[in-house]
Amino acid sequence: MWKLFPVNSVYWWNGKLENSKEIVSIVKTKKVNWEKVKSAVIKLHPYETPCIIKIDVKMNDDYESWINKEVK
Repeated sequence: MWKLFPVNSVYWWNGKLENSKEIVSIVKTKKVNWEKVKSAVIKLHPYETPCIIKIDVKMNDDYESWINKEVK
């Protein structure tokens, strides 16, 4: 499962305040896929330092069953 959201980011980079349009991506997968997803983002992302965050979550039983069935 993959969602994309446009955002306007303001951040310091190399001593300068930057303002740029970016895309936030939320990827829902199993814990076992974390390293594969992280490696793929690093390989494909144009930034020198992409923000890649893993969030462990609790979910309802029906959704967990569905994710386990659908995600390889």
